[in-house]
Amino acid sequence: MHIMNTDRLRSFRRKSAGRQWNRQARVEMLETRQLLAADAQFASVRLVATDLNGNQVNEVAQGETFLIKVLVEDRRGDAGAPTPTTEDNFTPLPRGFASFFMNLAYNRDGFDFKEGSALMVGPTVTTFDTFVPDDTIDGYLTHIGFVNTRVTSQTFPNEIEYMSFRMVAEATGTYGFTPELNTRVVATDDDPNIAPEDRGPEFLNGYPVTREMTNNERVLFEDKAEYISLIGRDDILDTTAEVYFQGLNLTVTAATPEVDFEVRFVTTPSQTLPTSRGEIDTPVSNTEIIDEWSHVYVELYAQAEVGTSITGGVYQIAYDPTEFAYVGVIDTSDDVTNVKYTNTITTVDSTNGLITVSFNTLRSDLGDDNFALLGRVQLRSLIEIDIDDSQGNYQPVTSSSISLVDANATISTQGVKSIVVGNLNDASQNFEVWPVIFDLGDGGDRKIGVIDFSQLVQQMGRPLNEYPDAVTFDFNRDGKVGVADLNILVQNFGVKATDPSPRNYPTWYTDLMFGTSSSSFAFEGESTGSEQTTSTSSTTSGKQSNTSGSSDSVSGSGISSSKSNTFLIPSASTSSSGSSTTTPSEEGSETMNPDSTDQIVSDWNDQSDVIIAASSSGSDTTVGEEDDSSFANDTDTILALWDDETDL
Repeated sequence: MHIMNTDRLRSFRRKSAGRQWNRQARVEMLETRQLLAADAQFASVRLVATDLNGNQVNEVAQGETFLIKVLVEDRRGDAGAPTPTTEDNFTPLPRGFASFFMNLAYNRDGFDFKEGSALMVGPTVTTFDTFVPDDTIDGYLTHIGFVNTRVTSQTFPNEIEYMSFRMVAEATGTYGFTPELNTRVVATDDDPNIAPEDRGPEFLNGYPVTREMTNNERVLFEDKAEYISLIGRDDILDTTAEVYFQGLNLTVTAATPEVDFEVRFVTTPSQTLPTSRGEIDTPVSNTEIIDEWSHVYVELYAQAEVGTSITGGVYQIAYDPTEFAYVGVIDTSDDVTNVKYTNTITTVDSTNGLITVSFNTLRSDLGDDNFALLGRVQLRSLIEIDIDDSQGNYQPVTSSSISLVDANATISTQGVKSIVVGNLNDASQNFEVWPVIFDLGDGGDRKIGVIDFSQLVQQMGRPLNEYPDAVTFDFNRDGKVGVADLNILVQNFGVKATDPSPRNYPTWYTDLMFGTSSSSFAFEGESTGSEQTTSTSSTTSGKQSNTSGSSDSVSGSGISSSKSNTFLIPSASTSSSGSSTTTPSEEGSETMNPDSTDQIVSDWNDQSDVIIAASSSGSDTTVGEEDDSSFANDTDTILALWDDETDL
C-alpha cells in the first residue's frame, strides 16, 4: 500500500481545491448527517462549543480560538439502556469510563485544530498522560482520548465532561463537527484523473469522506489499545449500536480589526507611563534568569487601532504544574497606579496547567495609542535543584515554558463594542534556573532554617585545602568556612520559597548567574584576588495578601544586582560589607578557635540577638509577627548547638 509522506499529505490538505465530482449516491455527507436519539446504547457522546471562559456558544469570530468539549454519559441504568443478563460480565451501575477514544470530522475550510495543543482533562477524570490529537489530515482528528485512571466505586449517573481541546475559526459560514468511532479512517481519493501515487485523502464539500477499517487495519489498530470501555465491563464498545454520537453546528462570523497582544515574563512588576497610567509605549524585556524559588509575573499588554479602546476580554496562561504553581492574579484592586482593569479568575486548572482570566474596565481611553497593561498572573517556581558545588561551580537547569496560549478582547469604537481576535507576540518564555545556595538541606522543606544553619555550623573553621567538600558552605569564597559565611546565611535565615522575602546572594554568585565576571574561588592560604563578598539581593514587590485557593503571598521575587544592607555577626575581623579583611597573620583567629567561639556566643546572650541579626539583614526584608514567632522558636535550637564549643 502506497503511503504519502507527511509533508506531501499536508500539501494536499492545505492547497488542494478539492475535486468535487458526483459521489452523493455512495457518500454519507457529514454536514447533513442526522443522528438518532440515544436509545439502546450503553454510552452517549455529545459535543458542545464554548468560549475560553467556558460559556457555551453558537457562533465564533474568524481567527477566534474556542473549545470543543466532549461530554460523555455511561447510560447503564437509564430507561431504554441495555439490561445486563446472566451471560453479561458487567455491573449494571454507571461507574463511568475506563477509557475513551474517538475521531472527529469537521470542515477544513471553516476550522482548524490549534496545532500542538494537548487535550485538557475533565474535572472528574484523571489520567497519567494525555495525547496531542493527530491532525495530519486537515479536517480529521484522530487519537482523541486517554485512559481514565480514576477507577473507584463512585457512580456517574449523569453526563460528564471527559475532555476538551482548542480549535480556531477560519472561513465565515456555518459548519458541522461530527464525532466518530476511532475504527473509521479517511478514504483515499480514487479520482481516475489522478495517478494512484498522487492520490490523497478524499473530501466532499470541505468534509473528509470516511470509511470503516479493513480487517488488516483493524489488527494494527487493536495493538494500540485505544478504545471505548466502561468500568466494570470487560468488552469494548466499538459499534454505533453501542455508542451514540451527537455532533454540532457552529457559525463563523466575519473578522473585526485585530488587537496586538504582547506578553512579558518578569520577576519585578513593570511600571506604566507617568503621563498615561495603565499604559506603556514599549513593554519591557523578558526575564531569562531566575532561581529555584523565584516568583514570576506574566504581564499581558494589548494595543488596538487608533480611535478604539480595549474594554474587556479573556486570556489563558499555560504552564507545567510540576514546575510552577499558581499564586494569584494582580489587577487594579492591588495596583491601582499601573493596572486599570479588573481581572477575574475563571478557572485555575492545576492538573492541565491552565489559567483562564477575564478582564474588563469602565475606562474608554486605554489601548489605542499605547499598550494597555491588562493584568498580571503570578506563578512561583517549584523546581528543585540538587546543590553540587564539588568543583566550585554551580550549574543551572532550563525550565519548561510559560505561555500565553490564547487571548481575545472587546474593543469599543465610538461606543459600539465588538469582540476581536488578537495577534499573540512573544507568547512563551522558559528560564535559566539557578539553585538557592543557602538551601543546604537540598530542598525538602524549601526554606532556609535550622537544618541549613546547623549544617553550616558543623563545617565552621574548615579550610578548603583540607576539606574540599566544604566548598558548598564557603559563601564568600575566601577559601574557608568562617564567620563571614555564617553572617551571609543569617541574612537569609527564615526565607521560604512561598514568601516574598529576598535571597541576599554574594556578588560572586550573581556574577556567575548573569555572566558578568569571574566566579573563581581560592583555598585558604591562596590569594583570593579582589574581594567578592559583597551581597546582592532579590527584589520584592506586589500585593501581599493571600488569594483564594492559595496559601502563597502574592509578590515578586526577582534577582537584582543592587547592593543590600549587610548585618554583621560580631567579629573583629569583618568589614561593613561583610567581607573578610583578615591579613595572613590573622587567619588563624578566623578559623573558629575556642577563643573566637566564646566571643561569638557571648555576644549572642539570648535568642533576641539572633532575631535582630536576621530581621536587620536588609531594608527589603519583610518579617511578620508569625515569622518572628517561628524564628524565636527556631533560635532555641540554634543556640543549643553552641552549648559546647567542641560542637563547632
